[in-house]
Amino acid sequence: MTRSPLLERVFELKSKGRLPEALRELETALAQRPDDLFLKAATADLLARMKRVGQARQLVDEILSVDPGHQGALTVLGELHLNSHRLAEALEAYRAAALDGRGETGRLTPFVARRQAQVLKQLGRLDDASAVLDRALLAHPDDRSLRCLRADLLYKRGMSDEALIEAQRLVDQDPDDRRARSLLLEIRSSGRSAEEVSRELEGVLATSVGRANPEMWQLKARSAARAGRFAEAGESYLEAHRIRPSGVFLLKQAGFAFRKAGDLKRAIDCLETPFLEDPVDPYVRSCLFACVRTECGPARVLELIDLALARHPDQASLHGVRKKEEHRASTIAWAGRSKS
Repeated sequence: MTRSPLLERVFELKSKGRLPEALRELETALAQRPDDLFLKAATADLLARMKRVGQARQLVDEILSVDPGHQGALTVLGELHLNSHRLAEALEAYRAAALDGRGETGRLTPFVARRQAQVLKQLGRLDDASAVLDRALLAHPDDRSLRCLRADLLYKRGMSDEALIEAQRLVDQDPDDRRARSLLLEIRSSGRSAEEVSRELEGVLATSVGRANPEMWQLKARSAARAGRFAEAGESYLEAHRIRPSGVFLLKQAGFAFRKAGDLKRAIDCLETPFLEDPVDPYVRSCLFACVRTECGPARVLELIDLALARHPDQASLHGVRKKEEHRASTIAWAGRSKS
């Protein structure tokens, strides 16, 4: 489908990370066509990407009140739930986004299929995730992202031979596909010792192509973590993030690894940004706060919560988190006075 000139501009701005400019383009168009549900959905999607959750949800609710089956709005709703780690609600929204007027999955786009499969994978429902991808691939047999995710799920389900065949096909068809190459190496490494895997990875990373592949650094990080070399894992995740700085997933993984290595300062350095971007992520928050309490003291925890509230005033749950941390800090202070 050909994009309109407006969407071309918005897409270009988004690809360059210029989200506020993209939002202004959409808001200007929406002011002229306030009842355009497609424009509203595109604006809601951009607001969700910018972590402006309350505004995004307001637009989604406006659209769904007019058209309860609007695919764009339901997809954004799924994104909002997913970003808040409400997996069951996210799955329900993505499933609704795939339903056509007859209640069948006639609108299962590659993106919606990937999201359904990713959520099901997180829920541990690997067979269901694979079934979603199989249905999507009937309509989109050449979609490489679907095929790569399907190969990964085959591998996770213990079907290594089938996964290896599909990953090898993907690499043969496009040797520059970094994700497929990383998956292929991971599958080949199955059952081999950590030392063997490490040697092969070092050989790949010695090449200029390998060094520029963030997936290879992630694979090295996971291999190092399995061998208990958590500091090396953290460094490898950071290198992957340096190559591909979009998003905070790799920073999170680096922070978790550094904490396991006992390097709390570096763990804090890695986890502060993900927390401030998404303060409701329970894993990041608990890990960061534990490190900060030990390294910096409880006052710094409260400062971080206040910074997060300034960025995300609609995250009401943070007020409860702050009260708990205030109580914890006062309890620690009281215990200290009692000892003295």
